[in-house]
Amino acid sequence: PLFDRENCKDFQQLGWTGAGWRVDRLLRRAIDDLATDTDADARTFAIFGYSGGAQFAHRYALANPDEITCLATCAAGYYTWPTAQLPFPYGLDCQALPGNPGFQLDDFLAIPTLTTVGLRDTARDASLRTNPELDALQGRTRIERAKRWVDALMTATLARGLEPRHQYAGIERVGHDFRKAFRRGLADCVLPFLTAARSSPINSASPRTNAHEKPIIS
Repeated sequence: PLFDRENCKDFQQLGWTGAGWRVDRLLRRAIDDLATDTDADARTFAIFGYSGGAQFAHRYALANPDEITCLATCAAGYYTWPTAQLPFPYGLDCQALPGNPGFQLDDFLAIPTLTTVGLRDTARDASLRTNPELDALQGRTRIERAKRWVDALMTATLARGLEPRHQYAGIERVGHDFRKAFRRGLADCVLPFLTAARSSPINSASPRTNAHEKPIIS
């Protein structure tokens, strides 16, 4: 669906803050409509997002892990941290939100994830949310934030005795530019991941790997 500026002002936050439509519901309706038109099995699907779309994608997966086979993101401005000690959208505490929605962290941590970012994506401009607390926790650039996010997921996963399935990849010679990222390796990195993850159901017998960083794409 097209999340327009007028009705979906907080689409990165799923529409949960009350500033616009519930875009998480819009996505689910769009997928259900597609399934009706094509007879596809839309009970589960892979999801990818870039920048603001990456914020939406990882929060949708956090809220609906039973629907998501795998999650890939690129260049998210910031992340919802895997802790209930911080209020949404910085953390998982949703008590102040309309309708009191919530997240399912344990199930989310079992989803294969790939977090990517351009290795020149260091600008701190108006498109990047900044404040002292956020910078201290997640970092000052999208690169720092992507790496710390993956580390936080790994820590939370291992603390629960689960098999970690979280990976990071940096894309050389790319700033905050989707078209350049696509041309310089993003597609070659993300598409095989989505295909492989969809064909490999999550199970507790999956082999554990010590490496959670994919090769840098150049």
